[in-house]
Amino acid sequence: MLRGLIARACAQASLCAAGTRVLSAAEGAAPCSRRPPWQAARKYSFPPLSQFRSWQEVSLRLLSSRIIWLQGPVDSALATSVIGQLLLLESESKEKPVSLYINSPGGEVDSGMAIYDTMQFIDAPVQTTAIGSVSSIAALILCGGLPGERRALPNSRMMIHQPSGGAIGPASDIAIHAKEMLRVRARLNELFAEHTGQELKYIEDLMERDHWMTAEEAKELGLIDVVLRKEDQAAQPVDPTKRD
Repeated sequence: MLRGLIARACAQASLCAAGTRVLSAAEGAAPCSRRPPWQAARKYSFPPLSQFRSWQEVSLRLLSSRIIWLQGPVDSALATSVIGQLLLLESESKEKPVSLYINSPGGEVDSGMAIYDTMQFIDAPVQTTAIGSVSSIAALILCGGLPGERRALPNSRMMIHQPSGGAIGPASDIAIHAKEMLRVRARLNELFAEHTGQELKYIEDLMERDHWMTAEEAKELGLIDVVLRKEDQAAQPVDPTKRD
C-alpha cells in the first residue's frame, strides 16, 4: 500500500512538472530562472496588491520603493536583513532617501547598534517612522534617523531605559561583564543625548528606569521631529519636483 501511495505521488509530481514545462513554453518563458528576485523586480512591473500571496512579495515591492520594515525583536537575523537592504538601496542611489518603518520592542544591543552604525555610515539619508511601539535599542534606531525626518504616528509609543542583562561564572568574569554593561550604558546615554539635544545628566535620569512616552512627549524630548497626522499632510502642497 505504501508503495502504491509513493507511486501515485510521483506520477502527480511528473504531471505537474510536465504542465509547468508546457505552460512555460507557451508563454515563451525559460523553464528555470536563477535571476535574483530584485533583478526581476527592476525589469517587470508588479502585479496588483490583491495578487500578492506572501509577505516576501510585499516586502519586495516595498523595497523597490526604498521602504524597509523593521518589525519584531531586534536580533542578529533581523539586523542582517535590515543592513543588507540598507546597503543595497545605497548602492542604487546615494541621494534618494530610504524610509525605515519601525515597530519593535527592542532586543539585542549589539544587533541594534549594528543597524544604527550602518544608518550613520551610508550616504543615503534614512527617514525613520515609529509605528505601534518602539522601545529600548529600537528607540535609538528611531532617533538616529535623518534630523527633521524622524516621525511617529499619533498613537505610537516610545520607551527608553538602561540596558539589562546577566552573567554567570567565576566572580572575576561577572565583574568584567558588569564593567562592560556600564560602559555600554554610558555610550547609549551619550548617543541619546546627542540625537535629542538634551543634557547628558537629564538623559541618564530618564533612562534609569523604563520611561514611556506618547508620540507628542517623544517629540518634546527630541526623540522624533514630527507626529504624522493625515490632516497635516493634506494641508501641505505637493511638490512635483520630489516625484520620481
